[in-house]
Amino acid sequence: MNSLKNILPINKYDMTNKEFEQRARLANAATNAFFVPSQENISKLSVEAAKTNIEHSNLPDREKEILKAWQDLGHELFTTRNYDMARAIYAQISGLLQH
Repeated sequence: MNSLKNILPINKYDMTNKEFEQRARLANAATNAFFVPSQENISKLSVEAAKTNIEHSNLPDREKEILKAWQDLGHELFTTRNYDMARAIYAQISGLLQH
């Protein structure tokens, strides 16, 4: 039961703003996947779930940003096939890795 409290805090004040915003994106993706179960919506749900786990982890903020960007890159390359967006995300990852 203790681990359930860590995953689902009692109220929004038990988490940071970033965690709250990420959970809102996850809820939105879940709603979209439920009502319109397309490949893109289901993939986006998977990406947002992974990003929620990353945000909730004990990793440093820089590593969290890199991992979340990798999730977005995979989604853009393999699901939406938006290569311009993928290039922009790759540039973001490259910039994060250089610091």
